[in-house]
Amino acid sequence: VISQDIDAWISENSDGQKLQRYTTSIKHGRLTGSASNNDAIIDLFVKKKIGLENRINLRITVHGQKYPNKARSKPKQAHNINYHRSSSGDHVERQRLLDEALMKYGVTISEVNGEIEDEVAPSMGNPAKKAYLSFVYPKSNAASHVHSVKKHAELIAAQIMMLNRAHKAQLAEYLRNIDNKRKEVEFRHPIVVVLDNIRSAFNVGQIFRTAETAAVEEVITCGITPHPPHPQINKTALGAEEYVPTRHFSSTLEAVKYLQSRGYLVVAMETTSKSKVYTSVEYPKPTALIVGNEMYGICTEVMDKCDVLVEIPCFGVKNSLNVAAALATNVFEVVRQWNVN
Repeated sequence: VISQDIDAWISENSDGQKLQRYTTSIKHGRLTGSASNNDAIIDLFVKKKIGLENRINLRITVHGQKYPNKARSKPKQAHNINYHRSSSGDHVERQRLLDEALMKYGVTISEVNGEIEDEVAPSMGNPAKKAYLSFVYPKSNAASHVHSVKKHAELIAAQIMMLNRAHKAQLAEYLRNIDNKRKEVEFRHPIVVVLDNIRSAFNVGQIFRTAETAAVEEVITCGITPHPPHPQINKTALGAEEYVPTRHFSSTLEAVKYLQSRGYLVVAMETTSKSKVYTSVEYPKPTALIVGNEMYGICTEVMDKCDVLVEIPCFGVKNSLNVAAALATNVFEVVRQWNVN
């Protein structure tokens, strides 16, 4: 199949339709491409993924243009925040169900149903209003069953609540909830964060978020600790991992020796009888903070090699904070001391 003229084969079997695209399904994967470079893409895919020496099964699906696009007689209508579709007959009931669901979330109905004039330019509109009117005045094929509408109203109410909150935040000039536009920090605190065999990628992502906001020098992941690039790290770090220098050591002991050879005070964050309260320690520059596994903490062999052990006092049943929360607490204590001094 690879050696024959794919374009010619498609032309013979497309019933004269104008070819839009093709899809190839191979035993080891799936490939989609344009009609102009079938041979090159398929050949490259097979060489890279399978190898020409192996026998493969290849199926090509041709996607033609069955119905040509009709020329528009009128320009596409732009969305108007004050325009809504004609009533489908049940808009009163839909509005009642939506208003009831919104009131459970504490949303002021008049803010989202168009009764109050928007504070921003009319051309911008309020997405919450758009969602509100789209539900009350739906398209003709929307579900009309009472139970379906009630369930849908609850889902839309949650969406409208969040859209309205985002809209209010946009109008509040005093808020600073937008990330800095600069791509790099102007300085970094001489702090290195060491992660000793942390299991959860979500915790690692939260630690990267903390490390970025504190402008630490580096994050070192050790052992089984997930490290970037990783989708779950990105999910909780919200992209912060891209701005923090990082490296991986297979052994935490190796990382400790490396840091001590470069003059770092290595601090283990662990609840032990030997630990000092984290606020009672004076942290010199540079300092390295180590946090350990969620279940078993820092390895005892690693703690034996550390310079200081610190802990955060806890007053409940649990004797320690979540690893990401504990790291954030101690990192900003170090930064606070340095900024005060």
